[in-house]
Amino acid sequence: NCYTMSNAARLFVFFLTIMPFIGAAQIDSLRDVWANKELNDTTRLKALEEYQVLTQRVYPDSALTALDVYLDLTKQNGLVRKEAGAYVNKANIFRDKGNFDNALRLYNKAIETAKGIDDMVFTGIITANKGNVYLEELMYFEAFQAFTAALKIFESENHNEFAAAMHNS
Repeated sequence: NCYTMSNAARLFVFFLTIMPFIGAAQIDSLRDVWANKELNDTTRLKALEEYQVLTQRVYPDSALTALDVYLDLTKQNGLVRKEAGAYVNKANIFRDKGNFDNALRLYNKAIETAKGIDDMVFTGIITANKGNVYLEELMYFEAFQAFTAALKIFESENHNEFAAAMHNS
């Protein structure tokens, strides 16, 4: 009979059917953790990190809300690298949404914050991200300047992989 499904096919269809519910349950569970102010900040930060990864592409506005809470916690706890990373993550979401002005503002905020951690490679990565925004906006001169600045950082830090990527940009 050509109309019957094999057990493997039934199982596959079953998993396809329940996967969105499992993902939504995980997102809801993580939200319950990070929204619970009674929990310690380390637990909340971990839940926020996982939540942001799961939601940044499918629920960008929810991810932005979570990143605002994450930023507050990183500032309260003096976690400067995580704070700068949160600005980058927010900028990436705004870039994906086509809101280039906010993306550039947040990349600049990340660069300013990153000065407190003395990690020039991180600053170079953020600068290259700015170059990508300028490229998407067809602002070629600004893109060239950003990519050149990132290249100089990577070369001065002997970070050859990233420098090679800049030569290909």
